Amino acid sequence: MGIFSTTLEIVLAHRITKAMKACEDLLNQSMHINNIINIQSSEQVCKNRLRLKTSIDTIRWLAFQAYVFRGHEETTESSNRGNFS
Repeated sequence: MGIFSTTLEIVLAHRITKAMKACEDLLNQSMHINNIINIQSSEQVCKNRLRLKTSIDTIRWLAFQAYVFRGHEETTESSNRGNFS
């Protein structure tokens, strides 16, 4: 009976510890779902702005070079070779 009571005590202690950890997580405001979503949203906004800025820079460069937005010509007769090589 001594081994069983020791095992039971270990299991109960583990459950209590796990419950206490869950309670601490709930009380921890930095881990609140609204805060996590706001952080992820801010990161997504930054990534989207970077994508947009890169797209605009690419469009400006293509317009400056008088290039179309599709395809390219790298023949020897081309007056602007090397931009896509």
